[in-house]
Amino acid sequence: MRIQTVMLVAMGLLCSQVGRAQTSRELADKHPAAQVVVKFLRLSVNRDYDQAAELIAPASLATLKADYVKKVKNPRTAMDEAGAMCRAVGVENETAMEAMTPVSFYTAYNQGMQRRYNVTDEVNQRIADSLELNILSVAEEGGMLAHFLVRTQHQTMSNQVSHLEVISLQRQGSQWLVSLGEKEPKYSPLGAVVPAAEPPVAPTPPALKPSVPPAVPPAKPSDAPARKPAAVTPVPRAQ
Repeated sequence: MRIQTVMLVAMGLLCSQVGRAQTSRELADKHPAAQVVVKFLRLSVNRDYDQAAELIAPASLATLKADYVKKVKNPRTAMDEAGAMCRAVGVENETAMEAMTPVSFYTAYNQGMQRRYNVTDEVNQRIADSLELNILSVAEEGGMLAHFLVRTQHQTMSNQVSHLEVISLQRQGSQWLVSLGEKEPKYSPLGAVVPAAEPPVAPTPPALKPSVPPAVPPAKPSDAPARKPAAVTPVPRAQ
């Protein structure tokens, strides 16, 4: 009887967990940003980067470009490395890179990634044709951010590939737009650390101030025996 009870409880917990998982998936599918996630991923796989950029928050595009330019201009970046980074986005120098719009930079950046990994048109078409997207869940953060967990599957010429993606979006008015770099650590200066103020101490009254110890320590007692006090002669009283 006890074993049956334990089995029933375990089955109940399992069913409740499955129910919560299904509910999470259903909530993700019904979220107003879900279609943006699907469209963004499919456009990216199809290399339609200009259209994909329309689904990205403008400030996020600007930050992507600014961070890249900052790395190129870093004093510790070698000249040949800086030149390679410029060529990766299809420009000759930093000046031409800075003249690019955030959207054109985003397109050039992704095209450079395709060249770097040598993804041919044939392979990319195979990936696009076999792409499957399964939105698993969504987590909202403060009502202005939504993070989607998506399982993607596709085929290359020789492999079946499964990957777990996290796509973040931010709400701007009535729109949900992709926010790049949300998985990256954010650093904010703490500023000067101000020590906590100590509670005020009431001044000690003069009568209770401790006496100042003597500058010279008291003499040690002599080893000689103590002298007897002198006898005192009584004074006769007047008549």
